[in-house]
Amino acid sequence: MRSLVPLLLAVLSGAAEVARNDLQLAVESADGGYDYTLNTPVGSFTGSDAFDRFSTLRLGGRWAWSGIGSSLGLLAGGDLLYTDATLADGSLTGWGAELDVGGTWAVHDRWCLDAEAFGGYQMVSLDMQSAGAQLTGDGGMLRNGLRLRLLWHASNHWSIGTEAGWQAWHSALTVTGDRDLTMDGSGLQWGLVLAWRPSVRPAGIE
Repeated sequence: MRSLVPLLLAVLSGAAEVARNDLQLAVESADGGYDYTLNTPVGSFTGSDAFDRFSTLRLGGRWAWSGIGSSLGLLAGGDLLYTDATLADGSLTGWGAELDVGGTWAVHDRWCLDAEAFGGYQMVSLDMQSAGAQLTGDGGMLRNGLRLRLLWHASNHWSIGTEAGWQAWHSALTVTGDRDLTMDGSGLQWGLVLAWRPSVRPAGIE
């Protein structure tokens, strides 16, 4: 325990002023499990399945505001999304956007830690085999969750980092044969981030 105190003091003494106006590109992967309900003219069928891969590509930005000299700040941003979830016999793809809000801590001149909540909507398309029948259709997906992001500032303008968090999603689609399909999934997510800052000047709260 005593050895942790000097380390903690060293980290806190190295804290820097918040300076965030990033453009970010992120690739994330998530737990692919989901529950489904298929409503047909002859009845409803429920079950569980899992995508072999559930990946999302994000392109967007993050902006932070803080008091003068503060290492803590408010964080907000938004992303454009592309999701690709694949099965051995089909896939679910979607395009959309999300909003993000949270906080950031400039741990050191070269490190920062973000915590944010996110929520967004995507237009999705489904093309898959189910019980020997082809299911194709379109609909929407709502997605929300929480994530932590650790960034290392490799230079004044470029940063790389990693993310981890949790997401929940709900998709409702109309598929072939006038059938309605709903899918609900949740689980852990993780990813890699590349960020570019055009300016290292802090944005203060007036």
